[in-house]
Amino acid sequence: MEDLQNEIHRYQYSDIKKLMMDIRSDMKREAEKNNLYTISLIKNNQLHKLPNINVRNGEELKAFYQKYSLVKDYSEIWFCKKKQNKEQNFSIGRISFETRNQRSSIDYQTMEQVWNVSHRNIEGYTNQYNKAYIRVSRIAWGMRYSIEALKVPKDNNLDKEKMILEFTEVVKEIERRREKIENFENYLESLEINQFSLEYLFQEGKFLFIDWDSQDDLKAINGMIREEKQRE
Repeated sequence: MEDLQNEIHRYQYSDIKKLMMDIRSDMKREAEKNNLYTISLIKNNQLHKLPNINVRNGEELKAFYQKYSLVKDYSEIWFCKKKQNKEQNFSIGRISFETRNQRSSIDYQTMEQVWNVSHRNIEGYTNQYNKAYIRVSRIAWGMRYSIEALKVPKDNNLDKEKMILEFTEVVKEIERRREKIENFENYLESLEINQFSLEYLFQEGKFLFIDWDSQDDLKAINGMIREEKQRE
């Protein structure tokens, strides 16, 4: 919670000009650091699948303002800043779970991971993709993954050995969180949701889950709200 409060800057949507001024001032102050600013639009009465816009410079910030400054559907607007270092490697990925047999627990897992690019590059992967990418799958916890796709571009400072080594570290981090993931899976299963994914970031040896999706996010969120009200 402390990290969120320090990293996420929140504004009323009517203060979009103030957000613009703050981001522009920060860009000028840290012009040499090549920062990435992610702006999130918080919509009235909507808790999932919110728009996120990435801006890296003044032109992209101006384009964002021209597109969204007159939109009336949002109540708040947030931004967070990620420091970019061209010499620093990071990876982002997702692990997807699917229960194919309702009498058992999760029985199919798929992992996809990319390096030094946005998670959106996972969605757009094709055989012509020219960035570092790996996709693996397995049928249950504790079993070995089968590699389904591996791309090691020649113009990347990563080699195959380094990619596999780092990916193995990510797998270990996920295995350490197995109990928590299974608790989440059991909760979703109680709502008859049998497909979900967890998005993660691995950077400088630090692993974080940063987002989740399911086949029915709204049902999952409403269930959480009901449980919270019952505890109160």
